[in-house]
Amino acid sequence: MQIDQSGFQERVLQLKQKYPRLRIASGTIDKRARTHFFISANGEVYTFDSGALSTIIIGDVRTHTIAELAASPALSKRSPKFLRTFPRSHPKQPCNPQQATSGVGEGAPPASRTR
Repeated sequence: MQIDQSGFQERVLQLKQKYPRLRIASGTIDKRARTHFFISANGEVYTFDSGALSTIIIGDVRTHTIAELAASPALSKRSPKFLRTFPRSHPKQPCNPQQATSGVGEGAPPASRTR
């Protein structure tokens, strides 16, 4: 469910003015996609893709080190494996089907997969 962008930005501005010492950052789903990862209560590590409900499983904190999880191609917007999930408006990221399927998962944690 999407919310009204102008109303949201107005509320963010109000919060920033009321709490100037807090670092309040906001952004669209596309700008926030795959920039952070989260750990669920069961140890599963995931990130959000550019879709409103898209998640990408990165791995598991019980079987992977933080370094392995942070090195996952799921957190790189340049990864051939995940290029096709981003909007085509990114000129530096052409979608080449051969490239998207070759070398997938090299250097990634073994549990990396998309849902």
